[in-house]
Amino acid sequence: MTTRTIARGLKLTGDVRNAIHSMLAGAFGRFAGRLASVTAVVEDINGPRGGEDKRVRLEVRGLRRQFVQVEGLGTDILPTLGRVLDRADYALARLVDRRKSLRHG
Repeated sequence: MTTRTIARGLKLTGDVRNAIHSMLAGAFGRFAGRLASVTAVVEDINGPRGGEDKRVRLEVRGLRRQFVQVEGLGTDILPTLGRVLDRADYALARLVDRRKSLRHG
């Protein structure tokens, strides 16, 4: 599984970038054998005005052409990423369970 981070409209420090990668690895570790890539796109959607303007979008691609995309908005990148990771984990678990039930049922 490869992980990639794309920043649009803002600069990510090395510490934030490392934190994002470790959060991705921790969240998707149990699916690592089934995933091809995870891309985190972090955007500042309204510039320096403030408010809920950080968008985090995760694009998860599986080895068998599965695709999950989840996004969320917040004021800070890492807490927003945490919420998005929870939703992506839930979506992936449902996808895996659905494939298992189709295979065995």
